[in-house]
Amino acid sequence: MAAPGNASMAAGMKTFGVGGAALLGNSLLGKTAISAASTKESAVVSKPEDITKEKLVSILSVLIQEQVELRLKVNELVNELATSGEEDFELRQIFEFVSPLLPSDDFAGRFGVKEGAAFARAEALAHGGDEQIMQLGEKLEMARGGIAVDGAEPPPGTVDDAKVAEMDAQKLYDIHVYMREQLKRLFILFHGLPKAERMQMPREAVEKTMEVLVAIQVQRKFGYRSEEVEKAIEAHEEIISTEERFQQINQQVAEYMQHLMMAAKPKVDRDQLIEMLKQQSPRS
Repeated sequence: MAAPGNASMAAGMKTFGVGGAALLGNSLLGKTAISAASTKESAVVSKPEDITKEKLVSILSVLIQEQVELRLKVNELVNELATSGEEDFELRQIFEFVSPLLPSDDFAGRFGVKEGAAFARAEALAHGGDEQIMQLGEKLEMARGGIAVDGAEPPPGTVDDAKVAEMDAQKLYDIHVYMREQLKRLFILFHGLPKAERMQMPREAVEKTMEVLVAIQVQRKFGYRSEEVEKAIEAHEEIISTEERFQQINQQVAEYMQHLMMAAKPKVDRDQLIEMLKQQSPRS
């Protein structure tokens, strides 16, 4: 189950924008058909202008498929744990379950291009009006937000249409409130971990750990699988994206997640960040 608000925010995405680097960096799970794990550093493309559109399309397509597969695996993990009979799960325990689902974050090794360069190229093409790149960007953000894209429909038997139908706007609001309170609790627990330990926990794994923990509690309290909640959210998308009560909760959830990510291991260290900024800076 994606964090509240992701679905409505994803629908309006037209370019990669400020979040583009994060989107390209969040390559989670799945088979990487164009993986280049043995790529040598000298062969890695570091200039945005040297990345062909075809290469970029291939990369984005792989990232989208990975998100589709990750969503299916995470939802299945949530259901398995929620119905396991075990009373409670520790944050560290779920982190250990989730971490193996995440592939290497070696973007350059996998795709043969620098992540910052790929982001800069994608952003330039999108801002230039390239419809294909914009559509792929939208699909990637939708997949990350839990919205069904090509191949993302839940497996047969995982969604009870009657349960989806009984979730009206008020029920979804109650679920959103509960999710917010669970995330607040986890926020406190996570910050209670030793800083040295938190700094060794990759942000992507922390994000998915929180998602799984919250979804387990939602399924146990309300009786709905993640797939069913996601379907109901899609059905009431207009209300969720426009009503102030939902917007307030979504904003609070976003703030909790932002602080959680800041308290976890950065995706790049200082030297890597400087290099990425250099690649994205206009040449004089």
